Amino acid sequence: MIYEREVHFSPRHLNDQKLFPKIIVVKKIKVTDNLTNKNNFRSTLSSLKQLFLTQTGRVIDDLRLKTNEQKQHVSTSLKNLEE
Repeated sequence: MIYEREVHFSPRHLNDQKLFPKIIVVKKIKVTDNLTNKNNFRSTLSSLKQLFLTQTGRVIDDLRLKTNEQKQHVSTSLKNLEE
């Protein structure tokens, strides 16, 4: 935070009490909120995992379909060449 302050503000701004007060009030987070955040994070990860699995399943199915189509095309082309 010190680096950002030095980069983005001039020395004149550093003395401004509105931007940089001498006392900062910090609210302590409740432990239950922290647990809720962890649960929200876990549910988000679970949702992303499920989305990833369904999407990769679709891609794999599409690849299998395309390879089967290509195999059929090659086999029919070979049959036509043999005739």
